[in-house]
Amino acid sequence: MHSVSSFRRGPRLKDHILDLDVLEPGDIVLSTTGEAVSRSIRFLTNSPYSHAMLYVGNTLIHADGGGVFSLNPQRKIVGQGEIAVYRLRERPDDVAMTAVINHARNEIGCLYSVPHALLVGVMKLWGRDRSGKQFCSRLVAQAYHQAGHPLVRNPDY
Repeated sequence: MHSVSSFRRGPRLKDHILDLDVLEPGDIVLSTTGEAVSRSIRFLTNSPYSHAMLYVGNTLIHADGGGVFSLNPQRKIVGQGEIAVYRLRERPDDVAMTAVINHARNEIGCLYSVPHALLVGVMKLWGRDRSGKQFCSRLVAQAYHQAGHPLVRNPDY
């Protein structure tokens, strides 16, 4: 199992787009905005970030209220917020990284789970979620878990 300390943190960027020259497939992109929803998520999760995305090579895959989507990273502009990129210090081999990316890509089109995202602290006590719905941090955690590189104890929460 990897802890947060097993990540190498990149620089925080403000009012920028992502620099595609430094991103690598499998990078975890965390962001925040000044919007009320972002502030609420950060408060409830006690985190400086409110959104997680997975860079899979010229595309970000993420989950928001509309479901799981791919996003052109050149269109991800952070204005009133911050963005940071994390990557595992010990990168998975090519087979495992392909599994991470394929899992995330296969989730595109899944529905978003507002209740699970809101109640993540309580619901993680209930064990495995079989709803098939996603929220942003679950999407990233499950992709790495499926590839044999768990980031957290329970990838569903």
